[in-house]
Amino acid sequence: MKFIADDGTVFDNQKDCEMYENHDMTVHGVVNVLRNFVHIYDRAQRVINFTIYLDQSGLNLSDEDWLSNFINRIECDDCYYFRIDCDEATWETVYAILEEEGSAEIPKHPGLYWWDDEWISYEDDKRNFDNRWKGIAY
Repeated sequence: MKFIADDGTVFDNQKDCEMYENHDMTVHGVVNVLRNFVHIYDRAQRVINFTIYLDQSGLNLSDEDWLSNFINRIECDDCYYFRIDCDEATWETVYAILEEEGSAEIPKHPGLYWWDDEWISYEDDKRNFDNRWKGIAY
């Protein structure tokens, strides 16, 4: 089975095809990645919902408006945890586009993060904790 990207490039597997297409993302592609692979939470670890597709008049939000709402919500104080579940190459593209769109601080790599005047990686935080208590804790 062969997979064909939007520009006609042929791939042997779906993953390579999707990664290729993600490097040339449109705003629509970015919104799809954010909807499917990014989860944000407030301080109480409640999910901040971004599945709203309608504006106040009941019309579908454009991708640009949805992206603007997403960026505005991150800039608010209620965004405390950030989980990115896509691959590094996809996130690199999304990150670059988000940086151009707004001034919101977002993590630079996939993973789990919490906010403390900057995004702190769960992995880094866990490693620092383990190192701090090494030799003392049971």
